[in-house]
Amino acid sequence: MRALICIREKDYAWVTTTFPGRHPAMIRICNKPLLEYLIDFVILNGCTEVRLILDEPSAEIERYFGSGSRLGIEVSFSNSKPSDSIDTLLEKNSKFCQDEHLLILDGFFFIHYDKEQDYRNWQEISYTGRMSNCPTGTVLFVKNSAEMKNISSVLTEVEFALSALESIEDIFQITMQVLAAEQNHYVLPGYSADKGIILGRNVEIGKDVTVNSPVIIGNNVRLLGEAVIGPCAVIENNVIIDSGSQIEESCVFEGSYLGRDLSVHSKIISGKTIYDGLSGESLNITDAFLLSEIHPVLPWQFLRRLTSSVSAMVLTLLLCVPYLFIGLLLKSKGDYHRLQLDYYCGHNGETLQVNTIVSNNQTFIGKLYSTLYLDRIPLLAQVIRGKIRLMGNSLLPVTDENMQLLKDFPEYAPGAFSYSEADDITPGTIESEVAERFYAAHRSVILDLRMLAKIFFTGPYSKKHQL
Repeated sequence: MRALICIREKDYAWVTTTFPGRHPAMIRICNKPLLEYLIDFVILNGCTEVRLILDEPSAEIERYFGSGSRLGIEVSFSNSKPSDSIDTLLEKNSKFCQDEHLLILDGFFFIHYDKEQDYRNWQEISYTGRMSNCPTGTVLFVKNSAEMKNISSVLTEVEFALSALESIEDIFQITMQVLAAEQNHYVLPGYSADKGIILGRNVEIGKDVTVNSPVIIGNNVRLLGEAVIGPCAVIENNVIIDSGSQIEESCVFEGSYLGRDLSVHSKIISGKTIYDGLSGESLNITDAFLLSEIHPVLPWQFLRRLTSSVSAMVLTLLLCVPYLFIGLLLKSKGDYHRLQLDYYCGHNGETLQVNTIVSNNQTFIGKLYSTLYLDRIPLLAQVIRGKIRLMGNSLLPVTDENMQLLKDFPEYAPGAFSYSEADDITPGTIESEVAERFYAAHRSVILDLRMLAKIFFTGPYSKKHQL
């Protein structure tokens, strides 16, 4: 027995408008693509091959499902036109359909089934017919493609149901239904930590975070101190939820950052947009410290360290002559003192010792020394050694208080220059802590370059961030 799954653009145009860049067939219900639920269903029905019929080829879908070996079914792909009827699709795919019983899923809908049920009784049906339908699609059993003109209008009693997907409210309602009442009916990604809690890979949960079931959390998720997740919360992959935020009866889509102390109830969060799950109304948040998209960082860490080291070498060469010259002037006038400082250089508590010269900023020479960032020469040496980054989080002095802070800050990666410094934010304030976490969530090569340029072009006019 084989299956055809057909999803047409006319059935899901609202999805591409609401979530640009997301293929509708890959919209996730409880962290699982919609199309994967449909494929699981046809497997339960005894199908050994499935053909996915889409308006246009999708590299994302083909990459995700591949040949189907991961799911235990042979997957192939075909295209359709908006005007194609079921008869036309059968004709276009006649080789695939030839001499086979067919299960056809046509439309854009969610299918409710139970993985424990035995659905392999279709071949006992003696006629071609419509087995179930909803306003946005139908499920057909085709005993013989020649009988398509004689589709029965009587629905057979079946152990599954279809839910139409016509709006974002439908996505929200079905997600909550699956999470709260049907979690055991499907194979969902992740593992069960406790009853009603499913976790993905690389999930970091702060020690003061509260997780109330039912909850599903995807891969590469960071939940920071005192956040409250659930009940009824779906967190997709690559999400950061900052300290104190509460997520209840809501969905947070992939690649979203939620700032501190937010209260989210009956909402869908997608990047910087928040949708009301009950009314469908949306609101774009312009304050990136509250909601924003997480952009992927450069994955080649060695290359990033190399780039940082080379840039530090160039800066050192540019600054070495004024460093020696102004340093001699400071020494002759006695307007400086040597200082040995200990900083944390990683979130695991690794430390770094820096010997530097601190100038007297009340004199012209002393002020020039710090304005030209000559006090950073010892830090640039540490960047070249690979101990810290050129651009990163603010360096934290070694103290018991900062050690406690690091335990709830796994993304901490210090640099010779910092994001807070670029934005001229006073160290030790709540604003600086928010800025540091924001940078950790969004750091990228482009952001680093932009912040470095900002420091060197505007930084000399503000010196809040001297060593």
